[in-house]
Amino acid sequence: MDELGFNEKDRILFWADNSAETLAIANGCLELGVPIIDADIDNPQELLDAMQEFKPTILVMQPDLALDPSQMPER
Repeated sequence: MDELGFNEKDRILFWADNSAETLAIANGCLELGVPIIDADIDNPQELLDAMQEFKPTILVMQPDLALDPSQMPER
């Protein structure tokens, strides 16, 4: 994460199942002091709310969770 230029000013939003990869990214963030936010994968509205409230620098999203924009909840 450090090699990619992340620092404590960044915010990482996770929308992914718990996995070894997700844990590795989270650990890297924590080691650098980068705040992480976790959104419930079963609740797309929570993802939208977290994006609006926390304005993450990057979204870590599991590929098979991608939503068609027409499936996103109304705001």
